[in-house]
Amino acid sequence: RVKLDYDKAIADFDDALRLEPRYSHALYGRALSWAAKKEYTKAIKDFDEVIAVDPKYLNAYNDRGLAHAALREYDKAIADYTAYLALSPKSHVVITNRGNSWRSKLEYDKAIQDYEDALRLNPKYTHALFGRGAAKYGKKEYDNAIKDFDDLIAIDSKYVAAFNDRGLSRVGKKEYEQGIKDYDEALRINPKNIVTYSNRAVARKSLKHYDKAIADCEEAIRLDARYARAYSNMSWIMATCPDEKYRNGKKAVELATKACELTDWKEPIYIDVLAAASAEAGNFEQAVKFEKQALESPRFEKVSGETARKRLSLYQERKAFRE
Repeated sequence: RVKLDYDKAIADFDDALRLEPRYSHALYGRALSWAAKKEYTKAIKDFDEVIAVDPKYLNAYNDRGLAHAALREYDKAIADYTAYLALSPKSHVVITNRGNSWRSKLEYDKAIQDYEDALRLNPKYTHALFGRGAAKYGKKEYDNAIKDFDDLIAIDSKYVAAFNDRGLSRVGKKEYEQGIKDYDEALRINPKNIVTYSNRAVARKSLKHYDKAIADCEEAIRLDARYARAYSNMSWIMATCPDEKYRNGKKAVELATKACELTDWKEPIYIDVLAAASAEAGNFEQAVKFEKQALESPRFEKVSGETARKRLSLYQERKAFRE
């Protein structure tokens, strides 16, 4: 069994590079080790050097693309995948990786085109099937998304993300009970899946099962105290719930602030939740400030701008938002 000691690996690659500074395999190995440690900036620097030494070192383009994607530098990731494909155009894996970056940019049609190209090369490539389903979900083509997830599950009955995202698609159709069944199955396969707990919380909230929704958020936080989305979801319930019993403005502000801090104040969705929490706590000046801050994000504006501006109008009238 391989022992994953990346620090020792980096030390060995350093030794090799002291003997031969342009040894591309050592540079590439060190880059992979940095990436495994999630030190993506250092990884990218080494991938840059690999490509400078050997412009046809294919995997360096793909793995640099993955590092850029991890940093949410999707345009750079797409450029790397495209450079790889210019040298080797029939990699269904790299085409799928590029589709994932298009999907992260909300360029769903371009993503779907890449996924379909990948599936022509490998019709049972589950990651491409999943990506296409997720992109169709993003376009709110819920039935088409469900079909892709069905096909994926027929190939791999333990593909947790397929159950999770089929649940999302069913919730998108307001089939909350069916969505919860998918989330339950995802959690049966992986009881520590914090994303699914958060998604099930949203579905349970929609059914007005607020106690269970809060419990799901709490379980996600218990499993990962740095999972920002769970804090944000629980804050949203406590800030906007139509049932006064579950509202708590002070606690909602604490939770939403934690979510923002965990993401270095770079997630406009969490800042939007903090605005709602501030309004529930009676601090409308802060609510207006945070809602305007969230709306400065083009991505947030594209997805949620219309509803966010309606909430902003409420806060400017010194009114809290209720779901």
